[in-house]
Amino acid sequence: MTDRQQLLDTASTAFTSKTTITAAYTTTGAGIVSAISQLDVVAKIGISIALVSLAFTAFSFFMNWRYKHKQDQRADELHRLEIEKKKAELNEYKR
Repeated sequence: MTDRQQLLDTASTAFTSKTTITAAYTTTGAGIVSAISQLDVVAKIGISIALVSLAFTAFSFFMNWRYKHKQDQRADELHRLEIEKKKAELNEYKR
């Protein structure tokens, strides 16, 4: 098999895979839209409120995770500095 033929086969496989994924997402989206369009107004409002609250919850989770990570980094740095200070004091005591 030549390099050109192998390149064409690879491109064809990638394109087919991407097209299949796009078709699956489009079909799923169309199914969700058609299901939502059959609901009454109160149900749509309830679903909207649930989705907004889910988004706020996810945002809050990731913000807390980020700030906790930064707090842990600060605590590690303070711990490292404290250990260096204790080692320096110990070295002064040994002299």
